[in-house]
Amino acid sequence: IIGIIVAFLIFLGYKESTYASSYKAQIILDSYEVAEDYEIGEDTHIKIVLKNTDASYFVRNVLINCSSNVNTVVPVEGKSNQFYLDTIRPNDTAEVEIPIAITHAEGGYASMTFNIEYLSDDARWSASSYIVFPVKEETADIVIKSVNVPAEATQNNSVLISSYFLNDL
Repeated sequence: IIGIIVAFLIFLGYKESTYASSYKAQIILDSYEVAEDYEIGEDTHIKIVLKNTDASYFVRNVLINCSSNVNTVVPVEGKSNQFYLDTIRPNDTAEVEIPIAITHAEGGYASMTFNIEYLSDDARWSASSYIVFPVKEETADIVIKSVNVPAEATQNNSVLISSYFLNDL
């Protein structure tokens, strides 16, 4: 009977250590904010807030890879699409400001994917987040330079006119 009890306790200990080594702290993209005063083609930035949702475990060596569908959002010249954070404490957040350029918008919106890799309890883990945000699209101003109305034009009759206009984009 003692052998069965010892074997049972060893089995329980094995299950606990297996559970502990497979446990991970979760990182989520808690919120984001896009600068409001930008136009397509100009450099701007997006702030993301990452949260370590675990109350006990630190996350370390956080690597963030940013990408977008059909290169709508790209890194600004001279910058990378990868960012690094050393540590996020348990149940804490970290803010990252990412310099970006928006090349074009599909229907007035741009999207980004954040692939996040990190260490927790000496194991490598990953998470992914996808966001969509509105983009201010440039509007074209049509400038009418001149309008030519024929001398034979009269009220309530159709007539062809000619004009010269400029797309002032």
